[in-house]
Amino acid sequence: MTTAGWSGVVSGFGARVSGVNQLTAGRTRRVVAHSLDRLIEQADAPTARFRITPVPCSEQVWQAKAMIRATAARLRSAEPLDARGVACLRSLLADTTGPCYVPSRGDALTVALHEISRSLDVEG
Repeated sequence: MTTAGWSGVVSGFGARVSGVNQLTAGRTRRVVAHSLDRLIEQADAPTARFRITPVPCSEQVWQAKAMIRATAARLRSAEPLDARGVACLRSLLADTTGPCYVPSRGDALTVALHEISRSLDVEG
């Protein structure tokens, strides 16, 4: 998915998000934060010859490392987060054709995470 596509995902989740409480629950937030940590660990690890799980795009992850860590910290905090943003973040991490895993424009993952970070803000 292109970086521009993430803004569509962010805006399109409004009516379709179900289980809002589940998406914003502490357990779900911790799992997603751990997935972000694992993304960095896997990008830093040497690539195994035989691997079942998708390999993150090291360049994308390295460039976005500060944003990844900041997002994980938000998930671990007590800050209220919008379920749409959590859903978009989960989708980004699961999309093996997206900027977490596929080399693309140099800042594609950073841009996607910035868009998702804005969607995590709870609008009053």
